[in-house]
Amino acid sequence: MKLSQLALLALATACTGTLKPGEGTPPGGSVSGVNESRAGFNDPAAVQGGKASSSVIRRLTRTEYNNTVLDLLGDDSHPADGFPADETALGFDNIGAALTVPPLLAEQYLQTAEKLSTRALSNLERLLPCASNTADEACALGFIRDFGERAWRRPLAEADVTQLSELYRTAAAQGGFRTGIDLVLRALLTSADFLFRLELGSTENAAPGSAKLDSWEVASRLSYLLWQTLPDATLFEAARSGRLSEPSQIAEQAQRLLGDARARQGIANFHDQWLKLRALDEKLPKDAMLFPAWRPEIPQLLREELHLLVTDIAYNSSDPIRDLLTTDHTFMNAPLAAYYGVSGPTGTTFERVRLDPSVAAGVLSRAGLLAVHAHSNQGSPTLRGKMIRERFLCEPLPVPPPTVNNTPPSPSATQTTRERLANHASDPGCASCHSLMDPIGFAFENFDAIGLYRAQENQLSVDAGGTLVDAGEESAFTGVPELGRLLATGDQVRVCVARQWFRFAFGKAEQGSADEETIRALAALLATGGGVNQMLVALTQTSTFLSRSAAVLP
Repeated sequence: MKLSQLALLALATACTGTLKPGEGTPPGGSVSGVNESRAGFNDPAAVQGGKASSSVIRRLTRTEYNNTVLDLLGDDSHPADGFPADETALGFDNIGAALTVPPLLAEQYLQTAEKLSTRALSNLERLLPCASNTADEACALGFIRDFGERAWRRPLAEADVTQLSELYRTAAAQGGFRTGIDLVLRALLTSADFLFRLELGSTENAAPGSAKLDSWEVASRLSYLLWQTLPDATLFEAARSGRLSEPSQIAEQAQRLLGDARARQGIANFHDQWLKLRALDEKLPKDAMLFPAWRPEIPQLLREELHLLVTDIAYNSSDPIRDLLTTDHTFMNAPLAAYYGVSGPTGTTFERVRLDPSVAAGVLSRAGLLAVHAHSNQGSPTLRGKMIRERFLCEPLPVPPPTVNNTPPSPSATQTTRERLANHASDPGCASCHSLMDPIGFAFENFDAIGLYRAQENQLSVDAGGTLVDAGEESAFTGVPELGRLLATGDQVRVCVARQWFRFAFGKAEQGSADEETIRALAALLATGGGVNQMLVALTQTSTFLSRSAAVLP
């Protein structure tokens, strides 16, 4: 295993820049200034141009590793679930600067490759069809080239083929054909070329100061952006034939990938991380005495509801940000409708449901999102206001001083949550931060800790009036629908959502004018009558996607 171990150790921390987690995070305050002169979605080239941006080499996340070995080997054991959790930065687990390889993970890569190889070799003819006829060196060398191309997402250089062939011969001489293939397969799966996305580009025929990605690197960027896995046969063939050299060809492939169900899973994955919905898979604790409706099966149903809603908006909405914040429809099945106390679906299949527009406000009124941003025994205007500030407005809030007691007040049988939080406004140690969160969070007071609507709390009328202060201007609203409409009227949320997609797509913080230009162009496109899916096609036309800054080449 010397070959693969050396390759892994040599490039485990390789990086084409010096970006650290959190660098480039915008300061607090208003984000505005989207150009009102907007190109239509029918012209993906509308966001082309600008300077090439720096990038980082990224290792595969756990999700990407599982998907890749499934598509590469047909192995559905989800081996990466046993890896250490991917570090999260900027709200996402695929930020390159945070994806280090600690010794434990390096060891697990070696152990997992051995297990994957053992399972793959249990069906040798499926892995190497030629082995059913003649299991000889010619068959092995063909495997090295063909399987190696898929595993490393590029054609193997002759030096690679020579080294792997020598490994095969040495192992086969000692243990036969199967042993040789076993060692080659393990070497391929522990190489940095498999574990990392090595998208370096070339300065040849590139704009000054840029390195243009080749067709193979573009194919990987497309597939890992939209599917979180390696390219399929069609995309590999497009790379092999050089059909990914022009933006129009890339847009065509992006549209094809977006038509696949795997792209919907990718969009759901983005929203899971952006809105912290993964907490719904972690047996989100709620007080069973206070909230008996919070049964074990409810969190997953709520997560499925949100997945269906956000992907429906992404593909079908003419104004995705408006609908994300204001739509009065969602998706439910009979158990979930019973949980919400609404009529409609009668079976286990999810159906589109129209809701009361005086209560519904897109994802902002969905129980899954609200339950995540609440305590186990009570709702939380603070957590929900913080969610709006950080997730929808991209305004990071300061960490509370260590001297501040941030334990929420205990539930009361005689007061509303709003009344119990009155000290946040009167205590100078609390007011500076809570004034940015609580007045927004009060909009959600009609929803309890498990996201269900209530008109009263402790037999007292709920006050859902709040204010949003932005750039010194204060806007008043009552309830979540009014808050949703207020947020949807300006450009700040659009810019923020585009910023979140930029970070997720490129695995890095935005840095400098080139990245800001890309973000604002994408934000402008979100307001022109196209869906998120069309924005993603436009994203593949940007200089940031097609090239990288040559100034940071090693």
